[in-house]
Amino acid sequence: MLIGQDKYVKFNIENKKREKLFDQMIPYQVFALLPIKLENEQWAWLQNVWRFTHFKSAVDKDVTYVYTLTEKAAWDLTRNYHPINTSSQYDDTIAQAARKRLR
Repeated sequence: MLIGQDKYVKFNIENKKREKLFDQMIPYQVFALLPIKLENEQWAWLQNVWRFTHFKSAVDKDVTYVYTLTEKAAWDLTRNYHPINTSSQYDDTIAQAARKRLR
């Protein structure tokens, strides 16, 4: 008699956790207090910036947040930081999840 989860249930749970992490790769607008120096030497505080998460590794949750001023710059950077390559070091499900989100 087996008690607990089988390997398929565990695999599905892990995939859902990964997909939640990869949802953060998509840029979205956030409210942030970031200073910028204007041409007249005065400082202004930005209110709307685009943020996405840069994963340093596909396995662990070592992340940094990247902020940009425009949506186009955010999409360009997230595609550059997260190349969609299927290689032996990356799991196919990770590449598929990233490919689906970064189109």
